Amino acid sequence: MALSRAHVQPIKGKKERGAIQIRKPDSAKGLYAALDLGTNSCRMLIAKPDGLNFAIVDAFSKSVRLGSDLERTGVLSQAGVSRTLQALHVCARKIRKYGVFRMRLVATEACRRAKNGKYFLDKVNADTGLKLEIISPAEEARLAII
Repeated sequence: MALSRAHVQPIKGKKERGAIQIRKPDSAKGLYAALDLGTNSCRMLIAKPDGLNFAIVDAFSKSVRLGSDLERTGVLSQAGVSRTLQALHVCARKIRKYGVFRMRLVATEACRRAKNGKYFLDKVNADTGLKLEIISPAEEARLAII
């Protein structure tokens, strides 16, 4: 079961950055999710504010090898896509389970470079309800240091 598009809307001013907010934010329990889909792994944290920090509520990490054969073929392989979709289904279930409404879902190098990267992200959105944004190398570096 995917997140319904009727319940998902861009956060004001963040439409182009992949940030989404689901209606009824008062029921969000203050939880945030951050998902990083890289060339080799899919990682997600769900956390809640705790003073000036965040307390981790749930975490997920899976080796998906999305970029295997990318250098040679220029496209994401069917096997890599399949492994990654399985991992993203787990992430989508966790997001629904916890009622997370504020999230940032990013895709990096493999999706930037692959000829079928945009098609893959459209499939992710259709299959899981997750709308990932492809971030620039500069944004990837910025996020890595914060």
